[in-house]
Amino acid sequence: AAGIYDVTDEIVHGYRVMAGLGLPALILLLFASTGKLSLLVVLLVVISSAAGFVLPSAIIRRRGAGRLDEIDRQLPELIDLLIAMIEAGMGFTAALAMIAERFQGALGDEMRLTMQQQSLGMSTQQALEDMADRCATVSVRAFVRTAGRGETLGVSIGPVLRELSADQRRRRRQAAREKMQKAPVKMIFPLMFLIMPALMIVLMYPAVYGLMKNLPSGF
Repeated sequence: AAGIYDVTDEIVHGYRVMAGLGLPALILLLFASTGKLSLLVVLLVVISSAAGFVLPSAIIRRRGAGRLDEIDRQLPELIDLLIAMIEAGMGFTAALAMIAERFQGALGDEMRLTMQQQSLGMSTQQALEDMADRCATVSVRAFVRTAGRGETLGVSIGPVLRELSADQRRRRRQAAREKMQKAPVKMIFPLMFLIMPALMIVLMYPAVYGLMKNLPSGF
């Protein structure tokens, strides 16, 4: 999902282990040279070990989620181009190849990899299914399923793709509305614990300061 195809899982896990062992070892060497080992140093060692092991996978997972979201945003535009070429008389595979050469972004990279697999002897449907496995989103799977149905049945998939494009745009709007409705709930924590204390200090400090200044010296 993150588009890192030249690195195997074993290498990534190896980097995680190295980071999980290397960071605490570096901290221990740094503080051992000063001769000061305390509870705080032990806590730093534990935190750095956990962070070194978890952060690489968290970064890859975040990059993968962002890349899949970008692919979902670009897919309706790709389908519109595909519809225009198919209705102009071009074949489905030829239209995919032409779009792959010119499309930019994460979806363009995936389409070029798909066409490369197809050129090496894999069927177009199998290459698209591999793309759906790499980019496991509802939109991509729906596109691959629709394209495969059209290829199998031998019917014009232009109207079906047009409906699919409209459905995906509708789904994106629904997802945007859902995020908008969740925003007030997500704002409660920063509002209660970050904004409100600062606001109370700004509002209450002048009154408290004036009251303390006007109190008799005996108080």
